[in-house]
Amino acid sequence: MKKKILTALATLTYCITTAQFEVHRIELTSPGALFRNPDYNNLNLKKIEGSPYLDDNFVLAEISGVPEKILIRYNILNDIIEVQFDNLKNYNLTKSDPYLTITPIGKANKIKLLRYIRNEVEIFGYLTQILETKEIEVYKKNQVKLQNAKEPTSSYQETSPAKFIKLKPEYYWKLSNKKITQISKHKKGILELFPDKKEAINIYFKNNRIDFDDESSIIELSKFIQTLQ
Repeated sequence: MKKKILTALATLTYCITTAQFEVHRIELTSPGALFRNPDYNNLNLKKIEGSPYLDDNFVLAEISGVPEKILIRYNILNDIIEVQFDNLKNYNLTKSDPYLTITPIGKANKIKLLRYIRNEVEIFGYLTQILETKEIEVYKKNQVKLQNAKEPTSSYQETSPAKFIKLKPEYYWKLSNKKITQISKHKKGILELFPDKKEAINIYFKNNRIDFDDESSIIELSKFIQTLQ
């Protein structure tokens, strides 16, 4: 089973050390699906409060282009999918076709590798799909930042440890065959995007309390928008 999955996942480069084979990395230009994370040990996670992960535990998942289910976890901070299989550790899934869709078993939403527009800049990264219909697709971008440790400025203060801080998520949508763009957090931005539907959307805003940081609000707004298409 191990050989079968390794063959499907990657063509590995081996180095011989004391008569043993050690996996060092997979060339990104090769047909390999994995590459070694050079920064894995740069952060001592045990000394940092909080978590950079969507889920701290590895979960079993289906990955497009991979015939077997494998253990993964999504690192929000670095926007990478970490992979674990037997003795294979400290490896990430290559950001390339065909490894574009990750479906965690038992979870409601897929994670997709997509090109999307943020602040007028195109990004190639992972988004969590929270709604998909023929007319509209809606995605969530979870965010985490690393706050460095703070040394005390007086004898009355204690050292503040480094910590991962969860930020408010961003939301994106894809309308018809258009590019994936960020959903405005202001009613004015939504109205400007649909100038010919302004009256209907204004009525929706008056009749519904909208929280642009809340997933359920974004989903309901998106479902309404799709009825206007």
